[in-house]
Amino acid sequence: MNETKAEIQTWNYLRTYYYPRFVEGITKLDWDLRYQVLAEIHGGWEPRPPDPVSAMMEYVGEHGYFKFFVRGATVQSDGYFKLHKLVSANLGQVGIFEE
Repeated sequence: MNETKAEIQTWNYLRTYYYPRFVEGITKLDWDLRYQVLAEIHGGWEPRPPDPVSAMMEYVGEHGYFKFFVRGATVQSDGYFKLHKLVSANLGQVGIFEE
């Protein structure tokens, strides 16, 4: 699948400006709430017994938050994008439209 120039530019913008703000916001949450938020953003996350929160902590420690961020962002071929409501909610006080 080939991405358009607009898609590539949008992903670059999201990765540069929104992703760091998302990480800053999400890491302020206690792990019990962070687990719920990340599981919903991921969509297909399956709890891993016996302690799903520590399993997610381990996953994040190995892979970071970017995989969750990408699951919560949709970029169209014309460059327009939509963020999952919980990604937007964790971008901090500035919000997503003010740079």
